[in-house]
Amino acid sequence: VAAIYGVDRGLIEDLRREFDYWYPVDQRHSGIDLVTNHLTFFIMHHVAIFPEKYWPRSITLNEYVMREGRKMSRSLGNVLQLPEIPRKYSVDLFRLYMAYAADLESRLDWRDEDVANVAGRLQRFWTLVNEIISRGRPRIVEPRSIATMWLLSRVNRLVRDSDRSLDAMDVRGYVLRAFFEMLNSVERYVEVSRVVGIGDDEVSWALWYALERWVKILQPVIPHVCEELWHRMGHEGFVSLEGWPRVDEEYLNEDLEIAFEIVERTIDDILEILRVARLRPGTVHIYVGPDETLYRIAREAARLIDEGVPMGQAIRSIASKPEYRGLAEKVAFIVQKYVDGTIPRRIPSREAEISTFRELARYIEYRVGVPVNVQDAEKPSFDPMGRARQALPGRPAIYVEPKS
Repeated sequence: VAAIYGVDRGLIEDLRREFDYWYPVDQRHSGIDLVTNHLTFFIMHHVAIFPEKYWPRSITLNEYVMREGRKMSRSLGNVLQLPEIPRKYSVDLFRLYMAYAADLESRLDWRDEDVANVAGRLQRFWTLVNEIISRGRPRIVEPRSIATMWLLSRVNRLVRDSDRSLDAMDVRGYVLRAFFEMLNSVERYVEVSRVVGIGDDEVSWALWYALERWVKILQPVIPHVCEELWHRMGHEGFVSLEGWPRVDEEYLNEDLEIAFEIVERTIDDILEILRVARLRPGTVHIYVGPDETLYRIAREAARLIDEGVPMGQAIRSIASKPEYRGLAEKVAFIVQKYVDGTIPRRIPSREAEISTFRELARYIEYRVGVPVNVQDAEKPSFDPMGRARQALPGRPAIYVEPKS
């Protein structure tokens, strides 16, 4: 070929290596309207020209692309031209929005308002990460606070789940976890650590730990931003050449993650009570952690109900166990509360729930704007209305003491 066309043999060999690197095509992704033309010829041409080892491995299809609720087409004059994208939106914002806005089973509807919202999140990410970088690379410390252990668990779980989403070709699920959920988790940790007073060394180390992994898992969707941040962190080379971060299993702590969710739900409950209550609030008393037996019953209920066992049968099955004999009414009550959603679908241990509420008491107080008193529901020090008896696993009881 080099002789026929009068070109350098090395150039031909480079072209061959490039071809072999990209071929065969693992997946061709196109619109469903191209089945009758482009995609048909795509298959025919490959079969006619190349040996079978170079034939395409798969084709995936998406529905028509919409813009502001209307099909995107040249005749309607609403086509988003590719040269316009980097000038108006930036390549990384475009990639992030496209991956977030739809998956293969749904129709993409490009809406400028939604793009602006994603751009705002991307700006928050940029600002937050640069604030972490400005702290400098921290010394290694031993994490001690519950909030820090929660962040480490969240980071490792999201790294693991993002990896699984990509393996399953669930790109939207990957973006929701790697970008949006991680952003919410890191922002919450920054707020909690400031309010409850976690030491600067521990916070800096925890945030840098998160950042080292966060930039790596976001590289596939916002590569230009991540390369710049990787450089600002002091690394040489490209983050795109780094391996996927390893999951530190020892940091995974589902109990803590569930307990944090319960704290957030309890804050919402308190805010709703304060909104509708016709009184001047003094102190909000939160009664956490009823009898350990109720936690065991709730977990049994969750297992059976989630397996599809009817409620009546689940009650009889639990009540028949030797450790619950004589507690038939209590078993029926807990199972009913699980079925109707009063008890959350995921329940932490009693110890994790109590310790998390106690450490985050100042954070709860900060969020609700009223003094907060977290009490053990088994032995409350102040309970004039007997609310502690109403506490359930994953659903603390609340009493708003009027301001005198």
